[in-house]
Amino acid sequence: LDCTANGAVRLLPRASPVVRAKAIKTAAELEGMREAHKLEGAAFCKFMAWLEERVLAGDTIDELETVSKLEEFREGNAAYRGPSFETISAYGSNA
Repeated sequence: LDCTANGAVRLLPRASPVVRAKAIKTAAELEGMREAHKLEGAAFCKFMAWLEERVLAGDTIDELETVSKLEEFREGNAAYRGPSFETISAYGSNA
């Protein structure tokens, strides 16, 4: 806050110290993020192999099936705790 000579008060923009503190990660947090990315990458590679196999077989796959299958591959990892947000999946006229 800043009070002017005539008594008016105005807000002065300042960077939040909370945002800065949350942006600084500990070694344990960084390692956790790296491990999570590896696990997600493995699940996604399995999903893409499944998808390629289905497409090459000429199967019709809808968005809900792909979301369900990706979740299934993620759940194959004991460390998986669930999605951080719902998957957004759309293709063609649904996009």
